[in-house]
Amino acid sequence: MVNLANTKFEHSLNTFQAQYRRYGRYYDLYRGIYQGKFHPYRNNVHVPASFWIVQSAVARKMQMMFGATPYIRIVGGAPEDQQMARRQQALLNMQLDDAKTVEKALQFLTMAEVYGTAIFRWFWDRTEGVTSVRFHDGVGEQNVTSPTTKFNGPNWEPVDVIDFYPEPGRARLDQMEGVTYRYWMELEDVKIHAEQGLFKKAGVRNLTFNPPSPDVEAAFAWRRNVASGGWDDDKRSAFDKFAKPVEILEYHGRVPRNLVDDGEYSRVITIANRRHLLRNIPQPTPNRKIPFGAYSPTPDPHYFHGPGKIEINAKLQYATNRLANQKLDALDLTVDPMYVASRRGGFDARNLKVRPGKVLWTDNVATDDALRPLIPDMSRLATVYAEMDQHDRWMQKSAGIIDDTVQGIESGGGRTTATEFQGRSESATTRILMEVRQAERQWLEVLGAEFIELSRAFLPFPQMVRMIGANAVVDPVKLTPLAAPDQQVDLNDMLPDYDKKAVGATRQLGIASKQQNLTLLGQMLAANPVAASVIDWMAFTRMVLEAYEIQNVDELMQTDQFVQQQTLQALTGGGGGSEQGEQGGQTSSGGEAPQPDLAAAIGGLIGNPGLGGEQVA
Repeated sequence: MVNLANTKFEHSLNTFQAQYRRYGRYYDLYRGIYQGKFHPYRNNVHVPASFWIVQSAVARKMQMMFGATPYIRIVGGAPEDQQMARRQQALLNMQLDDAKTVEKALQFLTMAEVYGTAIFRWFWDRTEGVTSVRFHDGVGEQNVTSPTTKFNGPNWEPVDVIDFYPEPGRARLDQMEGVTYRYWMELEDVKIHAEQGLFKKAGVRNLTFNPPSPDVEAAFAWRRNVASGGWDDDKRSAFDKFAKPVEILEYHGRVPRNLVDDGEYSRVITIANRRHLLRNIPQPTPNRKIPFGAYSPTPDPHYFHGPGKIEINAKLQYATNRLANQKLDALDLTVDPMYVASRRGGFDARNLKVRPGKVLWTDNVATDDALRPLIPDMSRLATVYAEMDQHDRWMQKSAGIIDDTVQGIESGGGRTTATEFQGRSESATTRILMEVRQAERQWLEVLGAEFIELSRAFLPFPQMVRMIGANAVVDPVKLTPLAAPDQQVDLNDMLPDYDKKAVGATRQLGIASKQQNLTLLGQMLAANPVAASVIDWMAFTRMVLEAYEIQNVDELMQTDQFVQQQTLQALTGGGGGSEQGEQGGQTSSGGEAPQPDLAAAIGGLIGNPGLGGEQVA
């Protein structure tokens, strides 16, 4: 097994090593890091074009995908499935928040934009620890320390692309037989894992008495310096004085049948320092799937690693930096020029360091022959400005990040018509929407499906989920009672396999655009008598007020008394809080519960009886 894991790793390493070295240059372009020496009297600036392109794309995607909750909707197949789907949805989005998905998403999406491909992995995380509680028991202060479970649920994390070694020759993960994940652990942590039964104690014992090989030391130094040009041999420094890092290679995938005796061919093989076997177990995921995923905003049809925005614009970035530095050098020579001085002029060169009010004494008459500045010809400098502007436009078009339509920055390209601006805006938005939808399908929806799979297998049931706010007990549109805010989720609630849809791509409109569209739509519907007679204007009004971010909608619509009544009944168990009650319901004694005409009641409450009866929303 050690030979198998090493062979898979080395084959992938030799195939993709050149690609991983290029990633170091892309990272330098993103950060503006310059590798090498430069003259102190020459300019060495970096135009942050790559940085603003990446950050604008990441900000737009973050707003679309995580600007509102829920991040993922669970869609039930039939009306009777909606309650169960709602409980699944509440639990799933709560788990995504517990896993710090929004914070990790920023790093994940940045990695995808810089390198072209971002890797993530999912796992079940159970973290044990101790907690100290300070309280007053009536006699005096007490401080009690007790063991506690700090985290017990599905989790995920971004994986650095240069620590992930896929199978060569395959463009997608679902086509690969196995992948290798490399990371480093402290020797003490490896021993703790062995004490907990996660690693084999014999392998850890052999690891303790055998130093790492030179290849492992070189790999550690290279990995530590990958973002700062650590390719030279003199930069491969030894380990820190007190650090004892251990290289861990973790192979996930299929193995030959003649190497296993338990019938499980999908396995996890963990080796330390490329010598010692720490783990050889069946794949612990419920569906025996490799627990890794990949997202590429611009996928390559033939290769696993797609091109990123930095790679596409790298040469233009280098050329722009060179032109910018040449322009600054020319301006320096204009503001602070060189001089041609006559040796017989008797002029002291130290007098060139001037200050206001300084007097320059000379024994000779100052003429142009004695001292003459060398001012470069600046007439051709205008072509540099035009060329840099052209480079900027090329980079924006290649990335789909246009100044005024995406970044919100005035492009300065002259006056344009509203139709032209709208066309460019729609073109840029279409490109970003494609990348957002790719992220939802390849990453967010995959996480949702795998979190539910892990919960089915490992989550202790029952679990309590809470629906927050007045909308938790009363439908915000139809004003019909829902289930109680505290709902119990059991194993059977997780068994149905409903559709999981990330809804970020549907939030493509900004707040101002949505407000404008709803206002125009209301005017159009009100002008049409047929449309006005079938529209539920109370529901439409609520939608408009919420689009304008009005907080006290119920007070404005005078429905707060009804909402408070239904909330009180749900919290006290006095009807309207059961799943059956929502569907037409049974009382606790088994009889039919009378259903009031809610629309008529609300219509009378606001002085408009015409709202009673059946309405079409």
